[in-house]
Amino acid sequence: MIWGYAGVFPGEFRIWDGDPFRNKYRFLADHGFAATGIGLKEALHPEKRAFLRGEAPATGIVHSVHVSMDFFTAPVEALREQAARLVEGLAEVKEDVRARLVVVNAGPYHRYQREPSRGFQMERLREALAPLAAGAHGLGLKTGLENHCDYLVEDILDLCGAVPHLGLFWDTGNGAMTGDHPSLASRRAAPRTVGTHFKDFFAFPNEKTLMLELKGASLGEGDMELERLHRDLMELHPDPESLVMEFELIPDAALGPWASLERSKRFVERISGWKFRYPEARQ
Repeated sequence: MIWGYAGVFPGEFRIWDGDPFRNKYRFLADHGFAATGIGLKEALHPEKRAFLRGEAPATGIVHSVHVSMDFFTAPVEALREQAARLVEGLAEVKEDVRARLVVVNAGPYHRYQREPSRGFQMERLREALAPLAAGAHGLGLKTGLENHCDYLVEDILDLCGAVPHLGLFWDTGNGAMTGDHPSLASRRAAPRTVGTHFKDFFAFPNEKTLMLELKGASLGEGDMELERLHRDLMELHPDPESLVMEFELIPDAALGPWASLERSKRFVERISGWKFRYPEARQ
């Protein structure tokens, strides 16, 4: 199991001072993280690619490469062409970024829209993701569709059953936006998971607005039941050591970013059986 950091980078972390791209890798190295996400377009950028080939290897960072497609607006044939171009790009940068995963977000549609129907959305995703997942598999990469405040984990698991080589990239907090919850699907989802945005929230149902209000939480201290989710992954995943688990920390406002980060790291150390130890937060 590889632990990394995908975000969020509050201003107090000083990532945005100077060169944010290089600063992120400094932050990762300072805090002992071994993985992060990167967009395919970013990975193909000449200057950033030179850094990834030159300086970044010393950090040992591996990457989840994020891609997108015009799932619901392009004709099916155009989607196949998009998938082929994405696979070509992945082949070009795979070694430079030490890629482990391909992560896809469906956006901007969601399961509750009437037009296009959910049936149309699922069929389009199936048609587009099949060639992408097959091409990535040919490169030795796993593909995960993220639940990005759009679909239930169950929706994505159904797609995984229909698309060879497709898995779930599980954002453990985003499901709360669609009425989902990690504990509801964790045992079915665990075998299909390829990686996570490991995120926690405090949840506050508001009966007056009929909304679920979410507030940032240190990992393990909110209401997303991360310890149970981690336990299910360890017990039910066929190869838990292959998982890429990326912190996506929305800090607890009462603690501030640095204390929230430190408490999150301590939580992960404990649930991982002290296999993963991180340096103290460097401010």
